[in-house]
Formats: sequence, structure tokens, C-alpha cells
Amino acid sequence: MSSSVTVTNGISSSISLLNFRLCWTTSNVIRVLLLCWESVLNPQLLRSYAILPAAGRSRRMGQPKLLLPWAGHTVIDQVLDAWTASSVERVVIIVRRDDTDLRRACEKWPVTVVSPPQDPEDMKASLRVGVQWLEETVGAVGGDACFLSPADIPGISHDLIEALLECYRRLAAPADGNMTQCQVVVPRFGERPGHPSLFRWDATKQIATLAEDEGLNRLIERLQKRYVDFSADARMPDIDTPAEYRKLRPAT
Repeated sequence: MSSSVTVTNGISSSISLLNFRLCWTTSNVIRVLLLCWESVLNPQLLRSYAILPAAGRSRRMGQPKLLLPWAGHTVIDQVLDAWTASSVERVVIIVRRDDTDLRRACEKWPVTVVSPPQDPEDMKASLRVGVQWLEETVGAVGGDACFLSPADIPGISHDLIEALLECYRRLAAPADGNMTQCQVVVPRFGERPGHPSLFRWDATKQIATLAEDEGLNRLIERLQKRYVDFSADARMPDIDTPAEYRKLRPAT
């Protein structure tokens, strides 16, 4: 990874977080500390990450969508609250260098903000930046687990994240001790797959094999997968247009 990549680690004080309804609870903090300690005691413990591409320009929305109001705070606060309340070890969000407002918003949360020297052309390019950063900086390997998820899904919950992680853990440690060949765990809402998907780390490298006109869904089609079923009405749309925002925004 080029030394010109900008990386910041957001660490919010309890005082600043009190300005939000979405404070970390004591139990969340204790759970994350225990997970970190367990990883020290047991190097073979499953490590998990999340990469959230947030380097777009919200052209269809006409304004920065991640900073739009949502239930008394903002879309990005809603999203990062869910991720940081989960047991995911490290959350990496890809932000453009010139997007200082979004960077400041993200730095209120215990996440890593990565800004490449050149703006990513699309979501795939942002994901590649995150994959490379985790590999070179954290040493992600083999059977580690990595979520690849849009950053504009304010309906995401830490309960859903944990359900996918639990499925992956079961697949990674079957009773016979042989690692399953499953490469991605996908949530399914009724009959429709959705976000976020949880990949074996080695499968994330295949993003580089996608053609220019292929998206993440095409990669998922190629991989051996396991679905985790949720009710159809639990599906979480992303927000791209003013009409979608008005339809999905919760009443205040």
C-alpha cells in the first residue's frame, strides 16, 4: 500500500458520543475487549473485518447521502453504530481525501478511515483498497472473515451481523475438524439475497478478477455459498435517490 494513503483511526470520547442517541453501551465495550484478549490468548481464533466503501459522490441523491438526517442523527451514524456494536474486530471505511465532512463524521466512531491517493472509480475499486490495506497492515489471511457491505444501508443491525458471523464460525469449525469449502455467507430475505455478505478472506482477492461491467453480485454467483434466511420484510434497501430516502426515512 502506498505510503501516501491517508489512514485515521476514529476514537470517540464518551462525552462526544453522549451527543448521539447511539452511544456504545458498557456491555458492547466489554464484549469487544474480551474478543481482543481472546485473540491474544488464541492466535487461531477467527478474526473478522468489515470493508465499507463510502467514496462515491451521491450524484443520484444530489447531496452527500451519508450525512443526511436519520432518526435524530445521520445515515452514517446509524450504519457505524450497528457495525461497532457487533463483534467485528476491525471496521474499515473507504472515504475520498476531499470528503472532510464525512471523514470527521466517521472519526467519531472506533473505525479505521482509509483514503487512497486517487479517488476510487467505483465500489469495486474501493473494496480493493480495503482488501489491500487489511492484508498489508493487519495481516489478514486464509480463513479470516470479511464483510463487504455498502455504507448506505441505514437499516442494518448488529443482530443481523452477528447472525452471519455465527453461521461462518460454525462452518469454519465443523465437528470433524475439516474446514468447509463455503466461501461466502449471504443473507436471504424471503427469496431475495441482500447485504451484507461475509466472505472468507481468500475469496475477497477474487474482486480483482471481476470485469469492468461486473459487480459484487457476479462474484458471489461464482463462489460456494451458504444462505442465512431472514423474513422478507427485514430486507434492508440502500438509499440512492431522494425518493428512496423519503420512502425509507423513519418518522421523527
